[in-house]
Amino acid sequence: MNEVPRMQRRSAHEAQTDTRAALLRGARSCVAEHGLAKTTSRMIATAAGANLASITYYFGSKDELLGEALFGELSARIGPVLELLEATDEPAPTRLAKAVQALVTDFEEASDELPVFLYALMESAEPGPLGDGGRRLLNSLQDRLAAVIADLKQRKLIATWVDPTAMAALLVATGHGMALHAHLHPDGVAIAALANQLASLLLSAR
Repeated sequence: MNEVPRMQRRSAHEAQTDTRAALLRGARSCVAEHGLAKTTSRMIATAAGANLASITYYFGSKDELLGEALFGELSARIGPVLELLEATDEPAPTRLAKAVQALVTDFEEASDELPVFLYALMESAEPGPLGDGGRRLLNSLQDRLAAVIADLKQRKLIATWVDPTAMAALLVATGHGMALHAHLHPDGVAIAALANQLASLLLSAR
């Protein structure tokens, strides 16, 4: 007797999940096509095949939706790479090699969305909810990188002169530059080559 209501509840939940995911994809698509400043709620709803009210229902506001679409996506992509770096049960060169490979693979798969990520990085410098979300993400990334570098330094796997906080900031800044380089010079030096050079420089620092 209860089977139909359970199926109905499951179907309703799946529909809500689909609508939410469609709004996130629609937001990223609109930012990539129109830029952040020109992206409107109506554009996002149309791209998602949803109604305007769904933005408020699922996210509260357009800014909250854009924040999750931009920085939530970046966080989801960066998280697994950081976990590989933090896996202290493996040698540092192995960890770095796996992290670089994961980062490059993900970068290549998301190359069409690169402009969206660049908009997200630029938005981190601005005041407001979007900027706050971006700064939280970048600060978390920098803190986790600094902890990995501090561990490498403690194990005497990198030079004693390396400052974990400063090096983490340098790596994040270099990542920004690599993303911009790939956008401006899509036929230039491959991201894989750049990332491998960077990892090798860190490990060979003496």
